[in-house]
Order: sequence, then structure tokens, then C-alpha cells
Amino acid sequence: MGLLGPLCVWGADGRDITLRGHAAHLLALLALQPDRALSADELAGRLWPAGAPPTARTALQGHVSRLRRLLPTGGPVRIETVPGGYALRRDEPGDGPAAIDLDEARAHVDRAAAARAAGQPVDAAVVLGTALSLWRGPALSDLRDVDPALAAEAATLDDERRAAEEALADALTAAGDLDRAVALLGRLVNEEPLRERRWALLMTALTRAGRQTDALRAYRQAAALLADRTGLEPGHELRRLETAILLQDPTLDAARWQPAPGSRPAPLAPLVGRDDERATVAARLESHRVVSVVGPGGVGKTALAVDAAAAVADRFSEGVVVVDLAAGGGDGVATALAAAVGAPPVEGGDPLARAVQLVAGREALVVLDGCEQAREDAAAVAVALLRAAPLLRVLATGPAPLGVPGEAVIPLGPLTLPRPGAGAEEIRDAPAVALLVRRLDE
Repeated sequence: MGLLGPLCVWGADGRDITLRGHAAHLLALLALQPDRALSADELAGRLWPAGAPPTARTALQGHVSRLRRLLPTGGPVRIETVPGGYALRRDEPGDGPAAIDLDEARAHVDRAAAARAAGQPVDAAVVLGTALSLWRGPALSDLRDVDPALAAEAATLDDERRAAEEALADALTAAGDLDRAVALLGRLVNEEPLRERRWALLMTALTRAGRQTDALRAYRQAAALLADRTGLEPGHELRRLETAILLQDPTLDAARWQPAPGSRPAPLAPLVGRDDERATVAARLESHRVVSVVGPGGVGKTALAVDAAAAVADRFSEGVVVVDLAAGGGDGVATALAAAVGAPPVEGGDPLARAVQLVAGREALVVLDGCEQAREDAAAVAVALLRAAPLLRVLATGPAPLGVPGEAVIPLGPLTLPRPGAGAEEIRDAPAVALLVRRLDE
């Protein structure tokens, strides 16, 4: 059943059946208060506000019978007779779509809010897009003229749509999809220029896109509109944003990709004896989103990972960041990640959420080097990153795999030693000996 637009019923054959007159009015009244018993007198008073005719109860029964014929038998929505009146019942959605589009949209909005709170703005944006696609126009647009109270209830549903649009713009901004965010917000402020939250979101998105001048211009435009139409100055949030932009407050740059200088891959010396392994890492990064180089301490995992990361850096438009977990001490994987990607520290804030917000939507390679002491934390961080950025890859090193879905594992053993009885030239060319010689020369 559809309430998010003209009222319609989804027939057994999948067709949308548009209703008219009292039957449509009655169904809307019941659907807006599902599972609540509405008395026949209450319903008659809403259907015939100027005074119910003597045949009102009979007519009401006729409308209910018609609606029952339209609703699929045994379907997820049904009208039940209760003492003194009627109630609309609907099945719980379970794993499938809800029986009423309003319930479906609200469920999507709730899931998006949970994803946003978990630092997954890309997922939130996708789910909000699905929620908004359920709207076919203003809620109950064909019934607003017949019942002022119904029109007021429908207007509150439109407010839910507006809030979902703003949540989508916020999620796109957090995900780094700034072109889409700015385009959406441009439309939203044009539709409702007195809605200050939309101007605030637009200013934030423009600032994070490096368009501070345009953000300040948006503030002046909002201030002029408010003064002209309401005689009021912008509210506290807009004024605070203007000040933050003028002062270049670093917290506004939370969606900028600014990896710390020491976090870029920089091999200290040419890799010795690992050409095959480097090629394997590069190939696995093509086909897998998370690759782990595993082996005992001192075997050369870090050297291989850094060298391989530098070799494939051109594949990633946002480059490569190496997170040195061993150097992070006891600060934790999330804190080391946030520092490496350049997320500004916020007192009392969640470092993982800040890092994920920064990385969201980017095409980059993140190397988690040294997952010996915090493998479970590193795995959780890797999953959070992969969920937030579909184009991102993770390369990890440690004694064991991270254990995340879809992980490619590359075991790394010691370099090859010369065989017993080998000649001087063969001994000199053996990878283990070549590495030893190079280290002695250093």
C-alpha cells in the first residue's frame, strides 16, 4: 500500500490501484493509524464532516467490503472488524519489504542512521537513496483537499522526507562525495530557502570541497533571504559556520584527504629476492579488497608490503597510506590510523569514526603494518574501512591473517639459502646471501 504520494493499493497482480472518494479517504484514515481500532462513529465523522447521513453505517460497511476485495486475500494488509469499528492490520516485514511504503521508508531511515553512527556514511547514503525512491510525490496528495486534519498528518510525513533528504546530503558530504552533496543541497535550498539547516549543510559541503569563497557567498545569500522574508538574522549555527570558515577552523576539513607526511610508502632500499612475492601482492590487490602478508618476525613482511605498495600506488587515485602499528605503542590501531590519514584529533572523539569519515568513498590503499599485538582490532578497523569505501584496498602484515571475509593470504618464508655444495657464484647470487652482503655494505 502506498501513502507516499497519491494513495494506492498494490493489487495481487502487482498493479497499482488508485482509489477515489470515501473508500480512499477511509483507507488513508486506517493506514495512518495501523493496529488502532477506529470506531464507526469516528470514521463517519471524518468521512462526512458536515454531518453523517442516516445511511452512514451501511455506506461505511460497503466501503470496507470494497476495500477488502481490492486488498489481496491473505496479503500483508487487511481490514479487520473490531467491536464498534475497524482496524487495519499489517504483517511484520521480516526480511522482505514492508506492507506499507511509509513503514518501509522509515525502516530504511533507521538503518541509515545506524550506519551513519557507526562511521559508514557510504552505506547510509545508499540506504537513504532507497528510502527516498519510495516517495512518488507529496504524501496523500490526492486527499489533502477533502480533510484538513488528514492534510496536516500528511504534511508531517513530508517533513520526514525533508529530513531524509538532509540526512542524505550529510552522508554524501561525510563520504567525500562532495559533487553530489553540493548538487543535492543546491536543489534543496532552492526548494525551501528559509530552512537554515540546508544552508548549513551546503556551506559545510562547499568548504570541504575547498570552495570557501562559495561557502561564504552561500551564507550571505541565506542572510539576505532571511532578512528579506522574515526580518530575522541567521541563527546561531549559520553564524558559527561563517566564523569557522573565516578562521579556517581545521574541524571543517574533516573530509579532506591529508595523510601525514611520514605515512606514504617509501622503500629504504631495493627489495632483494622478492620479485615473485611482490608480483603476487600486486595481483592479489587487483582481485581482493584485503590482502595479508603473513610470516614469522624478521622475515621481511614490512619491506615487501612497503615496496609492493609503492609499486602499485599509481592504481589508486588517492594514493597509499602506511599505518605503522608497531610505532603506535599503546595508542591502538584506530588512533594510529587516524594520525596516518590526517584526521584532526578531537578531545573525547572516536578516532576510528574520524578516520573512517575521512577515508569514506576514496580510492586508496591502506597498509596496516605490524598487526602482531592487535590483530582483532586491526581486523575490525579493516572491515570498517572497507564498508565505508568500496574502492579502497587494505594490505596488512602480521604473523597470522586478519580473518576478515574475502581476505587473500600470502605466506612469506625466509629468503632462499644456497644449496649445499654450491659454487661461489651460486652462493653469491642466493637471495639470503645477497641481502646479507648488502647489509654488511651499509
